[in-house]
Amino acid sequence: MAQDKSNERADKSVIKENISKELFENDTEVLNNFRSHFKAEIDEFINETVSAYGEWENWDSKINGDEQKAYVSAFIFNAINILTISTKLFIQGYIVPSGNLVRTAMESCAMAILCSNKSLSYFEKIKNNTFKANQSVNIVESNADSLGIARDNFREFKTHWSFYHNYSHASLLTISAQVSFSESSRLYFGSIFDKEKIGEYKKELRGRIHIIRNLENIIKGIEDNFR
Repeated sequence: MAQDKSNERADKSVIKENISKELFENDTEVLNNFRSHFKAEIDEFINETVSAYGEWENWDSKINGDEQKAYVSAFIFNAINILTISTKLFIQGYIVPSGNLVRTAMESCAMAILCSNKSLSYFEKIKNNTFKANQSVNIVESNADSLGIARDNFREFKTHWSFYHNYSHASLLTISAQVSFSESSRLYFGSIFDKEKIGEYKKELRGRIHIIRNLENIIKGIEDNFR
């Protein structure tokens, strides 16, 4: 729902109708704009997610009652599922909540890595719910060698994660996501597609592709930790 920044108050019935539409209906125009402009990126994301899901299925089939492997499997599945939901929200025009979920998916990747190590104490802390997930990425980076993680590659992973902090707090980024750059003095309530932000949208989608592709490598690295 677009809203001009003027002093005129909208009729309450119109406001109620627009809010109800936002709650109960999908904006097909926004979705179609994303699909038409970013078909290649969306298709690539789907294909990479299929590959990651296949790696997860392969891992999950080898749990054989091992509790630690089961926790790893749960966090991997969580990461794939949340990143997919995040991308769904993104191409429906819900930029801020979609970005917040990317951070959650990335922390789930880090939690899976921490659960895969038998010499460090993090699995027990995670199992006992005494470990905070927002510490996971930094701790993986600090223990990269012990966890069998390529430090340079994970540093790039952390850079993406740090960026998505901006979507988890009230910031200028979360405000600007709802402001139209192509139509001056216009705010959007709910979903938005702004043609002046196409370059930024593309970067966001490429970032998700990079993360899901990294997850495939993370799963393979985790297997080494159990050998």
